[in-house]
Formats: sequence, C-alpha cells, structure tokens
Amino acid sequence: MSKLATVNYLKSHFDEDVQLYWIYRYLDKLYNTQQELIQKISVEHTKKILGGKIGLMFYDVTTLYFETDTGDGLRESKVSEEGKHNQPQVVLGLLVIKAGYPLSYSVFNGSQYEGRTMLPIVEDFVQRFALEEFIVVADSGLMNRKTLPCSNQAVTNILKGQE
Repeated sequence: MSKLATVNYLKSHFDEDVQLYWIYRYLDKLYNTQQELIQKISVEHTKKILGGKIGLMFYDVTTLYFETDTGDGLRESKVSEEGKHNQPQVVLGLLVIKAGYPLSYSVFNGSQYEGRTMLPIVEDFVQRFALEEFIVVADSGLMNRKTLPCSNQAVTNILKGQE
C-alpha cells in the first residue's frame, strides 16, 4: 500500500489515528536502524510460506527522479528513457518472489548503468541468507555477457547458487 492508503487502512480496520507525517518521519528511522532486521523477517517469512526454500526470484530495476536541478552524489543526472535528462535520479534495484513480495533492494547512484546492478544485489542476498539453489529471472539486458562483469562459468555458478 501507499503511505496514505496505510493511514486509511489503519483507521478503517483498527480505528488507529496515524498521521501521514508520522509515517514519513518513521521511514528514516526505520531505514537507518531496522532495515536488516526487517529484511531478515521478510526472508524467513518467505521461506516459511514457500516450504523452506526460495527457488525463484525476479529482479528488476527502475529509476526514480527528483524535482531539482542539482545532484548530491547519490542523486545524479544521466541519459533517460523518459526524457528527464536534466533531473537528478537514483537507480533502484529490487529482488522479489513470484507473487511480488520484496526480498531485497538497493539504491544506486543515479549515473549507475542499470546493467551493473543485478549481480551485487544477488551476490549479497545469497551470502546473507545462504541460498543454495535458485533461479533469477530478469530482463535480458540485465543478464547478458556484456552486462555481467564475470565469466560465463561464474555467472552460471552464481545463478545456481554455487558462489
């Protein structure tokens, strides 16, 4: 749900009066202190509902734009498919299960080439959660020899969970 929909949901289902700005303020605290714990809970829950194993993951990447003219090191301008060349942006990589439930994400510098985002997220996820056998599905532009910075055997091993 969106943040606003969450406020409405809490009111209509639990009679909780949560202010929208409380959610915005809490998101920074949550990100800075609880991100790893929330991700661990998410992965353990996902394993539980999938019979103890995450065998199939989907990876995609998107670009988020900011309405400002200047970058700050993370938010940077680059060539844009949407024609927003002058607006700073960040690149968001997301790993999800088939039902769309998020497993992991990472935010990259806006000038980052999208084709180089998948491997770091998958490698980190495999290491932290000790995955053994799984399949990653992604756009072909994210999974070809030119965009993956390692040998075909290394890619095969990583995608099979052997590295």
